[in-house]
Amino acid sequence: MKNDINNVLIKKKIFYKKSESSRIVDEFDKSKSSKILWKFLCKHRSCRVVFNALIKSGLVELEEARNKLPNLLQLSRTSFIFLCKCKNCQQMLDRPNIANIGYKIPNKKEISCPKCSTKNIFTSKDYEPLFTLESKDLIKFIHEGHKTNLFSPSYNLECFTCGHIETLEEKGDVRCKKCKSLKFIFTSYLPSSEAVKKLSSNKQGYWLEWYVLKMLDKKFQCIHGAEIQIKPKVEIDIIVYTNKKLIAVECKDSNDTEFIEKLDYIKKMFDYLFLVSTNKFSEAHLEKIRTVLGEKFILVQPHEIESVADKIHALPK
Repeated sequence: MKNDINNVLIKKKIFYKKSESSRIVDEFDKSKSSKILWKFLCKHRSCRVVFNALIKSGLVELEEARNKLPNLLQLSRTSFIFLCKCKNCQQMLDRPNIANIGYKIPNKKEISCPKCSTKNIFTSKDYEPLFTLESKDLIKFIHEGHKTNLFSPSYNLECFTCGHIETLEEKGDVRCKKCKSLKFIFTSYLPSSEAVKKLSSNKQGYWLEWYVLKMLDKKFQCIHGAEIQIKPKVEIDIIVYTNKKLIAVECKDSNDTEFIEKLDYIKKMFDYLFLVSTNKFSEAHLEKIRTVLGEKFILVQPHEIESVADKIHALPK
């Protein structure tokens, strides 16, 4: 199977070598942590969004990740907190954290409203995702990841006055060692393994390349992290070959638009460009891509990431 895609690349005179991202992704995929992270991300779309928020916050503090979540959840049209209201008076009746109920929204639930006494029968369609969350919501959700050994909690004390941070010890002093002011407790959840830390330690989006590759590699012929041997250098995150179509897949976890410079090469050598993004690109940039590639350009928006393989399957034969 791999010979087919390599033969096509040779025929098109596309010669490549493995890039740095390819080496990092391959190294991580061989680790035990790969299976743990994959299992967590596959539980629910919101798991991928939360992991992404932690990376974007530098894996430092949950509060910073929580601040990034509303926008990321809204872009992905999901949440891990869902809300349903009385169909008569709009009183809030249920607010489940899906991490506590098997990552599934209740399919059928009967609740009597304490305000107007209406008997409500709710289905999964009645539950709306909640984008603005409380800190305890996020902690409860991530704690489920902690149970799988994906995250390790770290409890810290920060001084109200000078900001000095210390690890919370069993008999830790509530006053700062430096200025003697009171301290407050905050919680961090860091990846349990060095492999996950390395995959997510920078803003290059290696984790997204790995995640998308995992979804595509078992269904199509794929090569990833291909550094094309031309000048100026062109790097393609994932190359897919299916139904005699050669597809370039760009995975973006930032608003970096450097890939736009290689559009002419992609138009010449590939049948399609799939842009898989966790962010919202500006219309000006998207219009520039469409101007060059036309129908060869397929945008995979944040809420569609888990459907990328279906979108490739749906291409004209």
